Amino acid sequence: MKYRFQETCATRDILALEIVRLFETHQQFFEKLKIQESKLLTHAMSGEIREKVRTYTSEKDVMTRTSQAYELQKLIELRQDSKIYMLLKQEGLDFQRVRFDIVYAEKLNAREISRGDSPDYIFNHIQAYQKASQEIGCSWMSDIRSQKPQVWEDALNTRREAAQCLMNCEPALKLFKAMNPKEIENLEAHARNINSIVQQQNLRPFFKSEHVLEASRGRIREIAEDLLGAHNYHLSTKSTLRFGSSGKINVHISGIKEGL
Repeated sequence: MKYRFQETCATRDILALEIVRLFETHQQFFEKLKIQESKLLTHAMSGEIREKVRTYTSEKDVMTRTSQAYELQKLIELRQDSKIYMLLKQEGLDFQRVRFDIVYAEKLNAREISRGDSPDYIFNHIQAYQKASQEIGCSWMSDIRSQKPQVWEDALNTRREAAQCLMNCEPALKLFKAMNPKEIENLEAHARNINSIVQQQNLRPFFKSEHVLEASRGRIREIAEDLLGAHNYHLSTKSTLRFGSSGKINVHISGIKEGL
């Protein structure tokens, strides 16, 4: 119901804009239909904002899109006007993308990035990191960290990977620094996290299973109880320790199967 109402309002605003553009043609019907010009103009102004957003969203030419982004940025700066802000959100305007398009054009003009660097490709790196960071924030607020530790860990890994990809894409990193100068330290910290994990994994020694078993001969009982806790005295034997109330987990502590 909510979305249907919003769609109706959007249609009304666009129609109002079209009527105002042909004001002289339609003016004769205002009295007959009891249309208030003040309301019509208000709706037409809303229609103009909606039209700007839709034109910008569908525009493919970089330079044309940039000039449209500057216009929208002025509207975004009026976000204290709740009506304008609501219209921009209803039309699905991505405020970060508007800012990105402006900075992209500035860097392009300054020859800090190449025309061959696709703006969509660059923005996808920035957007992926920002989205992952937002999800971390939402998870923190909803206490996912303690309630669903695996979900929390997955979210952290996603952000680490996104940070690493962003750091490795030079044009994306340049634009991110220009757009979010205060966030660069966080980005670098998140990227370092994944680097340290990779380094630890690369440096971690690998031992064959038979070598591990051979080295642990005579200490299997101690190792098993360190890992699994106290064994079930009633179900265990001299050669086999059983763990848990039903003894489902068993570890051989002597004989040919020792350690298995």
